[in-house]
Amino acid sequence: MPDSIFKNKSVKVLDFAPGWVMINNVSYEAQTSVNHRITVVPETICQLSKLEVLNLANNDVKNLPDCFYKLKKLKELDLSYNESFNIDTFLSKVNKLKGLKKLNLFGIPAVAKDTNLVRSKINLKNISLILTKHDLLNNVKLDHF
Repeated sequence: MPDSIFKNKSVKVLDFAPGWVMINNVSYEAQTSVNHRITVVPETICQLSKLEVLNLANNDVKNLPDCFYKLKKLKELDLSYNESFNIDTFLSKVNKLKGLKKLNLFGIPAVAKDTNLVRSKINLKNISLILTKHDLLNNVKLDHF
């Protein structure tokens, strides 16, 4: 993931899919192969103070940097299908994201093992959680996910 992406402080929507990147609804083909998946989210993402939507679905992200939980404007986060994601570390910090309104953790094996535990650890007001296929079907909208 090139650091140049994080120099534009006005970024509100950031969508990383294997093979391409979308910034504020404009798509860019990635310079790597289509099968390249993000494994590390750099700390420079924390410079995007206006970031509202982040989609990291279908990658190999294991953790988010500590500073990530200070992104006050973040409303939507999609971490679905990051199969090695460290859900325990995430659950210990996610409640710091007070503005988060939509969280997709579907397709993460550690979440599927105990969705009730995951739900009980997330204490954010008015959040839409997507942890199961049922949640996914109930939240289908033609928006950022």
